[in-house]
Amino acid sequence: MAKNAILLIHGMGNHSSPETDASGNRIHGSFAREFIGVSTNTLQRYEKHRGESIEDHLDVHEYNYNEFFDKMRKEFSDRAKNVKDRLEAISGLYGISFPGDLAGRLAALEADFGNDEFFYTHWLDVIFYTTMLGAKVRVDAGKKIAELVEEYGQNKVHVMAHSLGTAVVHDTLHLLYRPEYDPDDEIPDLSLTNHKLGSVWMVANVSRLVNRFTGLVDPMKSPVKPGDRGCASQFYNIRHELDPFTWLSRFDPANNGSWIPESIYVTAYNNIVTNLVVDPDTHSFPQYMADPKVAEVFLYQMTPFNVSLQEMDAVSEAYSKQAINGAYASLEEAFYDLNVKDIESWRELLQAGQILKSTAEKIKNNL
Repeated sequence: MAKNAILLIHGMGNHSSPETDASGNRIHGSFAREFIGVSTNTLQRYEKHRGESIEDHLDVHEYNYNEFFDKMRKEFSDRAKNVKDRLEAISGLYGISFPGDLAGRLAALEADFGNDEFFYTHWLDVIFYTTMLGAKVRVDAGKKIAELVEEYGQNKVHVMAHSLGTAVVHDTLHLLYRPEYDPDDEIPDLSLTNHKLGSVWMVANVSRLVNRFTGLVDPMKSPVKPGDRGCASQFYNIRHELDPFTWLSRFDPANNGSWIPESIYVTAYNNIVTNLVVDPDTHSFPQYMADPKVAEVFLYQMTPFNVSLQEMDAVSEAYSKQAINGAYASLEEAFYDLNVKDIESWRELLQAGQILKSTAEKIKNNL
């Protein structure tokens, strides 16, 4: 098979699923369309690649867990029922149980955050992934990854995730590639030697943050890393300086041999930090992918990208002029008092999210 494959896994919020039309043609879901749009636009910035699409170079696949979460969101948003009844209805949809203290904890959160629509459209995704729905998501995501590795072969499958999707990817890859064998689980078993991924891209990586709530393996100690003892040949960790979600339990391994050997760190690990504010929502996936600091590395890895340094410099300069005047300072000021050292509860996480959302809205309204 000539082309490589990329598997996309979305973050929190509503994302439409892929479909098949009457003629049997595949129609991408909203996250894949977003990825294709921004990646194609960045590719076409360069003279040599005008008229090309990212799909000329990659087979784009996606795993969409939104269907499960959307049913959950709709059920939980019915505030005519008490929280326990809503949880029992969700439990019945999927045949799963919920922790005994979850109803009380959610009732308290709803009392404080229930007037914020994002509580039902976004924040609940994190809560339900870490409690009721995570296991099902990981099983289905694991099967999808294993199918692609079987179809395309070693080093020809790349995985990219955003936001909550980075936790899904980390937790799923750990189960796929862990050394211990569990005959009773539904997760396929892949080999670090024979089934290595080409690369893993963690955009706005919150895997360590979510691990604080799931209690699953620490991302610093799992096989989700590059090199001989990892599941991928290359690992890309991407964050924006003013994306507060990436401040919380940040994934930021040092080059001291504690995570991977220092030689592998230099050649196979890429930590990309962006700082331009073109969209006040610094957690935005399209903004991450449009930034030349990310786009050029991604295109170099995934396409026959061979452009001059002068052209790359010109593209970067043109992009920098799109930055919103004063937005960086406004966000920096808004986040100044945000306590990001000790996020131990959902409440603190939701408070950080509210600050990001409200500040981004204020900046947009003032444009």
